[in-house]
Amino acid sequence: MIPSDAPRHPPVASIEDTLTFKIARFAAINARDGTVIFRDGFDLTLNEWRVLGLVAAHAPLGLNRLTELVLMDKGQLSRTVQALVTRGKLVSQVGAADARKVELSLSEKGAALHAKVLEFARARNEEVLEVLSVAEAKQFIALLDRLLVHNTALVRNNGNL
Repeated sequence: MIPSDAPRHPPVASIEDTLTFKIARFAAINARDGTVIFRDGFDLTLNEWRVLGLVAAHAPLGLNRLTELVLMDKGQLSRTVQALVTRGKLVSQVGAADARKVELSLSEKGAALHAKVLEFARARNEEVLEVLSVAEAKQFIALLDRLLVHNTALVRNNGNL
């Protein structure tokens, strides 16, 4: 067992060696490719896809909870949601429990689009992970999930979430 004060991260000689840089670069590489694919293939921005996907997963979804999940600037999120509502992909309704709140759900058009894009996303994830064995991919996802939970708590405790 590693003592709790022992470094877990390999030595850092430059920014390129840091975990956070590697994760940010990984995300940026995939976002760059995804931006073109989602625009040309589905007439969606990457942010629109993220909102559409989260609403599909959590509907009915309030704006506050959506903000927590997507970690997007509130102004940008508002514009993204409005664009999807205007294009008939999302339905915005007064909250069932609180009339002061808005709840989002997919429209029929949104649900059909979501199904198509999710199928593409599944195939894309297979491409991204193809250099890993099945066991490595499962372990990588499990470790990433643990890091997400841990880092969400860290950021929340720092008052930045």
